Amino acid sequence: MLKKLLNKYLKGSEKIIFTDCERSYLRSEFLKKVIFYKKKLDIEWKSNKKNRGIAIKISRTIDYFAIIFASWLSNGYYVPLSKNISRKNFNIQIKKSLVSIVAVEKKNRIYFEKVNLHNQKKFNDLSYIIFTSGSTGDKKGVKISNKSFESYIGSIKKKFSKNFNPKSLLINGEISFDIVNADIAFALIFDSEICVTKDTQNLFSFFEILEKRKIESVYAVPSAWNAILYYAIAEKKDYSFIKYINSGGEILNLQLYKKIKKIAPHSIVHNFYGPTEFTIN
Repeated sequence: MLKKLLNKYLKGSEKIIFTDCERSYLRSEFLKKVIFYKKKLDIEWKSNKKNRGIAIKISRTIDYFAIIFASWLSNGYYVPLSKNISRKNFNIQIKKSLVSIVAVEKKNRIYFEKVNLHNQKKFNDLSYIIFTSGSTGDKKGVKISNKSFESYIGSIKKKFSKNFNPKSLLINGEISFDIVNADIAFALIFDSEICVTKDTQNLFSFFEILEKRKIESVYAVPSAWNAILYYAIAEKKDYSFIKYINSGGEILNLQLYKKIKKIAPHSIVHNFYGPTEFTIN
């Protein structure tokens, strides 16, 4: 089901389908990038002895998402890494995830670096691995199978098809969090334009894309919503074009809900929560 959805999304009618901090891209441009990275992965993964896994440690641009889609089309899995991850955590997560490739960025170019791991186990039928913050010290890697992710997509489609149809959605959270896969699921189901901010801490980047693209769906944790709303209310912003406000990961209280309705009075507010092991929420 995942491959079928990906192909439908990538080969649909021509329109703007992706926007990052640099510019907006037509569907055909996005497809071209996905095909480019898929060919590279197919070459790297031609040996059956290798795990078909890639860790991604690059900027928050179209290339990041093109590599994610390419990994799935190549029957692989991906591990999202923050570009600013410490060397210690990088080494731990590469070792535990058993990826055979790391996508890195040098002088504004993307390179695939091979990982040489000996006596590694074989991971099959995985969609992605997320390293959670955990409460026991080192981050814990959670393997999400294709079956689990496809089940999640199916349940979202069934639950939201009647009252949820965003033309565009905005990703502002860390790409290393599984909340991003919730947005990807929405995009695939509803053929939504994916927009991503340059920096999770830069609210000006958030508001610039929000207003430029008239984003209809925004997913963020309550602490992020508090920061967003503080500025929006102070500047008397009117974001009536936002149709869906999605919150997750922390407690959404009534006071925050009322603030949300001040700037987006016609929005439907969804409150999500769930551990990564449960497949997003």
